[in-house]
Amino acid sequence: MKFLIPIVIIVLTNISLDCDNFKTGKFETPSKFGGKVIIERTKQFHTETLSRNGNIIRYKIKWLNDCSFLLYGRKLLKGNEEIKDPKIIEQFAKDTIFNEIIEINDSEYRTRSKINNFEKWFESTTTKIK
Repeated sequence: MKFLIPIVIIVLTNISLDCDNFKTGKFETPSKFGGKVIIERTKQFHTETLSRNGNIIRYKIKWLNDCSFLLYGRKLLKGNEEIKDPKIIEQFAKDTIFNEIIEINDSEYRTRSKINNFEKWFESTTTKIK
């Protein structure tokens, strides 16, 4: 039992991630719908530019802890909504996206995300480019 406690502490220490490098900056991630998404993140906002259509979407960002954050208050800054149903557009504006950084490899991180009204979790890899 004496040896188990130090082993547990070492394992837990190795599991913790340092996500500070990914809280602000410029990032790139593949789009699930083709092309790529360029993300610019400040302390207050997370802005996505979609390469396939030039749309620019901004979210407010709230960090819950070192590696988990919420995106909320979606606002289309440039382009046209691809979704035509006003009720769905309104729902997207109200939705909150929970994101958790689950793995870091140099300038890349892997995220697990979930929109609050959907049951499915999504995973993606994002690269810091600036």
